Amino acid sequence: MIVGCRDDEENKNGQDIQLIENVNGTVMYNTNCNMWYIAVVQKGNYDSVTQYYPTNLDKEYQEANKEVVFSGKVHQMTQQLVVPAGTQYFAIEITKINLK
Repeated sequence: MIVGCRDDEENKNGQDIQLIENVNGTVMYNTNCNMWYIAVVQKGNYDSVTQYYPTNLDKEYQEANKEVVFSGKVHQMTQQLVVPAGTQYFAIEITKINLK
């Protein structure tokens, strides 16, 4: 499995593409990019994962394997990441987050 980031891209996020509400996920850390993200596994299909890279994750949630329920504004990321097949990734501005 290869996961990584391209350093030559600015980390700016695009326009809102959707709002999500009350999604269950697991906080993880991408060591290649030095960025926190929330992993969401599609129910019934563990080969399909969405990674949400928060622009505003509070320090109290910055702990690997923390189970959370979150809502927010999803954006396309302009930074290119190398992720496993079946993985999508987006930036997110979190509007609500709680421990599961």
